[in-house]
Amino acid sequence: MLTANHQEEAKHFIDFPTDFVCFGLGNEEYGIDLSKVQELHDYESVTRIDNAPGYVKGVIRLYDVTVPIIDLRIKLKLAKAIYNEMTSVIILNLSGQMLGIVVDGVFDVITFTTDQVLHMPAPDKRTRSSFMLGIGTRGKRTITLVDIEELLGSDQLYADVDLAH
Repeated sequence: MLTANHQEEAKHFIDFPTDFVCFGLGNEEYGIDLSKVQELHDYESVTRIDNAPGYVKGVIRLYDVTVPIIDLRIKLKLAKAIYNEMTSVIILNLSGQMLGIVVDGVFDVITFTTDQVLHMPAPDKRTRSSFMLGIGTRGKRTITLVDIEELLGSDQLYADVDLAH
């Protein structure tokens, strides 16, 4: 259980209760706000983009929209991904812009309340933890809750990906 001070700090970053889509990357479990998720897809081949950052796998066409696909393992500098039948793409809608993230697998949706989340101290924006909202616990599970827009830097991402190709 969190102290009242931690609960109060957490409320400033996330409105609780909040639903999170939980997914795996390697041996870790992460969660992103369900309101940012548009849909889920199996991983399939993508069209490569010349001169795109290494973490951009390419693009797919979805509903006549060109959607960049980001491999979160590469973005987070984790071990090389192995694509298999569990590999999924989470299609996000971030401020009206669609993009997909490749994850090892999507597990479920969990509603977290304030007392189930350990709020992270205010991060230094230069560190990898600047995207972490907190650590959610559910039974024996520990889930890193992330601000997906902060993690992806979606404004910069679209500037980096030339979709004219």
